[in-house]
Amino acid sequence: MTNKREDELDPELKRIILRKMMKRLSAISKEREVEKEVKKIINIHSIKELDNILDIARRKGVPLFVDFWAPWCAPCLLLAPIFEKLAERFYGKAYFAKVNVEEVPEAAERYGIMSIPTIIAFKNGEIVDIRIGYMPEVQLTLWMRSIIENR
Repeated sequence: MTNKREDELDPELKRIILRKMMKRLSAISKEREVEKEVKKIINIHSIKELDNILDIARRKGVPLFVDFWAPWCAPCLLLAPIFEKLAERFYGKAYFAKVNVEEVPEAAERYGIMSIPTIIAFKNGEIVDIRIGYMPEVQLTLWMRSIIENR
């Protein structure tokens, strides 16, 4: 019985190994893409994307603020530029994401969102606080700062 060299591996085994390597590279690439966009707000388009950013924030040890909103919601539209400004201000200290509840209703259902806008603050993958409704910039800044600084 002879040992097969790597170049003599079974073709099916080669395909399996290659597929697993490509899947892992794709996951690493997506994580790096998210990390590049932390300065921006990450727009979540699926429950899987939300789970991914929650996992990344948990592993990095930074808070995640998720704004649940809808395009027809006037208070949501008023809050949007404030949320964007704070994403810039707290760059590197927290992640910021937005979930359109019409596009990803299962996310709203998972967290029991009954009113919008709702911002949920996560730390270590767990909900630490929730704010419902429009908040002025000063109030929202103080709230976010308290969560970021109380690691």
